[in-house]
Amino acid sequence: MEQLVEWLREYRASPSLERRFELAEALVETILPRVEQYICARCPADAVEEVLQESLAAISCNLHTFEGTIGNQFWGWCYGITRRKVADLLQERARHPLVLLAPEELWGAVEASAVAQPPSPEERVDLTETLELLRRTEPQCYEYLVRRYILDFTLVEMAQAEGLNPDTVRMRINRCLAAARARLRKR
Repeated sequence: MEQLVEWLREYRASPSLERRFELAEALVETILPRVEQYICARCPADAVEEVLQESLAAISCNLHTFEGTIGNQFWGWCYGITRRKVADLLQERARHPLVLLAPEELWGAVEASAVAQPPSPEERVDLTETLELLRRTEPQCYEYLVRRYILDFTLVEMAQAEGLNPDTVRMRINRCLAAARARLRKR
């Protein structure tokens, strides 16, 4: 804890932007495990990485506003920022709940998009297996992966529909792909 306080003092006193960046990075690396643990206890597992990144970025970008002098004040300040990021995520999800497509609706969309060139029997089997695998993933992942890879939505379209940043949607899709790959390896 003393090291944190020393880094904060040096951060405030340093005229060098490069040194301040180094100190901010050291602080973030040090607080990361405890902030991640805090987040894991308060938000859905599929959002931990996103909230962690947003929290650490906000802490790092706002270090210049921290006015405390002891480690406990710094931790309280960090947890306050993190608590707001978790609340933002939960409020966003409440405002924009995902509406899952039923498998029949999804097949209808696939068939409608393949009017000019319907899928071959082999492609149909592959698609059926893929849809079943997706259906067994988390509901939010199912919806993201179907929109992106089957209905061919762009990241921008998906982000606009949910009021999110395209990079946030990209990160969520990457996490969902990782989860789907892990599930596929278990088969």
